[in-house]
Amino acid sequence: MKIKRPNVAGVFYPSDPKKLRDTVLSLLKNFQLFPLKPVGLVAPHAGYIYSGAVAGAVYKQLENLDLSKDWMVVIIAPSHYFPFEGITFGSYQAFETPLGQVEVDRKAIERFVDTRKSLRVSFSDTPYDGEHSLEVQLPFLQVLLKSFRLVPVLYSDTKPEEIKEVLNFFEGEDTLFVVSSDLSHYYSENTARYKDSFCHAGIESLDAKLLGRCEACGITGITGAVFYARERNLKGKLIDYKTSGEVSGERHRVVGYGGYIFTS
Repeated sequence: MKIKRPNVAGVFYPSDPKKLRDTVLSLLKNFQLFPLKPVGLVAPHAGYIYSGAVAGAVYKQLENLDLSKDWMVVIIAPSHYFPFEGITFGSYQAFETPLGQVEVDRKAIERFVDTRKSLRVSFSDTPYDGEHSLEVQLPFLQVLLKSFRLVPVLYSDTKPEEIKEVLNFFEGEDTLFVVSSDLSHYYSENTARYKDSFCHAGIESLDAKLLGRCEACGITGITGAVFYARERNLKGKLIDYKTSGEVSGERHRVVGYGGYIFTS
């Protein structure tokens, strides 16, 4: 069994299982629950000390779902370190964190490949080496969901329309999608908040033109999710927003973190 071992345990989040679970539970309990059932969400992917509060706020909304079901979770995540064309599912049978292993739904991936031959798809593992954008989402899902199967979708040079096709294929009553993305990088606090306001507005209005001014590192995944949401008559909602400056105190060079849900 080929297992993807964690890249950033002990760096982006605790490597001790109990400490990690306690950390996630603490982040989840510190935010309100809206009366909405998410179909998908956008969550940040920095170290938990910086973006964990926003991640906890948006993952908190999953408590409105039937957490006892066996879910399929499709994680759409950008490749930060290795450029390539299209998307890669990798060849792993499971992904591991300190909280245990998450099974990859290889059969569902095979069905996708058989029916979407026009899309640029590979099974390369190289882009997963050292990558954190998908991995940091897993502990929140492991704490919240009793059972789930993973469809990992790492992308680089990809079009939003291709991301939309991925979401179209895997959609279902037992499917949840997660788009992994931070927002603007290394502007002053005021500038970051201004630039990130276009991300908020673009997602909440499902307006791709506004998203054209959003400087998120996962903008392709976000835009693909917005295209999908428009076709399915979903609504987008900002759940929480913070910057790294609120933790570090360094307001002259910050990263923005937004948490959003898509709901029917």
